[in-house]
Amino acid sequence: MFALKRDVVPAKMMEAYLAGTCGVPSNTKRKRDHWRSVVLTLGVLISFLSCKTVSAQSKDVDPFAYAPYSAIANPRIAAKWGADALPAINLLRKDAALKIARHADCNRVSTSELSESRSAKPDNWVIVVDCDNGRRFYVTKSEIDKDKSS
Repeated sequence: MFALKRDVVPAKMMEAYLAGTCGVPSNTKRKRDHWRSVVLTLGVLISFLSCKTVSAQSKDVDPFAYAPYSAIANPRIAAKWGADALPAINLLRKDAALKIARHADCNRVSTSELSESRSAKPDNWVIVVDCDNGRRFYVTKSEIDKDKSS
């Protein structure tokens, strides 16, 4: 029987590729790596300096607390309130989360959901906002509208 021999050239090419040299002289590679690190450092520095200060509202709210509802992911809510109402409900959930984040009794907002049992048609929605410390708040659409008008 014939024994299969391993092809040496592709193996060496793969090693060079994985090592990052790929036939480039080591002096050139060092210069390239130096400039990569310089560019990366400058990028991080520019990003850091251009950052805006984080408001207390956004840092105290879980980024997924008010992930948008969609008609596909939330068919029961879309059927009950209509798919056209979902953007307004999503906005109300975000506003309620930001309102409660400013409240002294809430350490961090973890969820902001529509309360189907407390809400009434056509658009008297109630949002349930839960905090990490176990506190629960109910925010109505009229409260949010009143805050926006003042």
